[in-house]
Amino acid sequence: MNKYIKLILASLTALTLSVGIAVAETKFGFGIIGSATEFTTVGSETEGPNGDSSDASEVTNATHSHDADYASFFIEYSGGSAGGMSIAVGIEHVPGDASIGAKSRTDADNGDDNTSEADTGTYTAKAEVSDFTTLYIEPGYMFNDYFTVYGKLGVSTLTVTSLESIANGSTSSTYGNDEIFGGMYGAGVKVSTPMGAFFKLEATVQEFESVTLESTTGNLNTIHADPEAESVRLALGWAF
Repeated sequence: MNKYIKLILASLTALTLSVGIAVAETKFGFGIIGSATEFTTVGSETEGPNGDSSDASEVTNATHSHDADYASFFIEYSGGSAGGMSIAVGIEHVPGDASIGAKSRTDADNGDDNTSEADTGTYTAKAEVSDFTTLYIEPGYMFNDYFTVYGKLGVSTLTVTSLESIANGSTSSTYGNDEIFGGMYGAGVKVSTPMGAFFKLEATVQEFESVTLESTTGNLNTIHADPEAESVRLALGWAF
């Protein structure tokens, strides 16, 4: 886990200990979040030792952005008092999976007489993310019983599955999967109602640690990627 993630974890611990639950009222809550997210992936593929001599050590760079709308569920424990500090600690999970970072290119045969290594064709590289779970904390200030402004810090984990379509030629590479961590930061506003329902509107950024996938076949290429997600999110919940 990189230094950025360790800093987020340390901040979560420090905030929890310093604020404690030294608030007038605490509640459990649950709900659903709708996110409009732009995923940006900056990556490269490095040609492995089994590539043609003309291509060996060749590095191909690419940047891809993908918009996605998805829903997630959360449960949290919160507390606060009007005109004072508030805090919420919770966990969020995104069910299902989503495709990110899809990119295609078309190559022509390199002219080698060995037809078994012919690499003419369209290559599609993309990844699927699943098991997306975030532990978060929201320190804030309650102006009154119904309106709160808060900051947000979190630590996320997710599984990245390679879904490449590159089976052209005998030296084509195939990649495995990886589980990565990320850090979340952002800010938002919360509006509560006397009936227990509440709404949150927030903007967040999630920066993930680098993904490295190494091919086990063909050219033994290596893929390196740095994904990031910027989101505008609306939550509807119920506290009791």
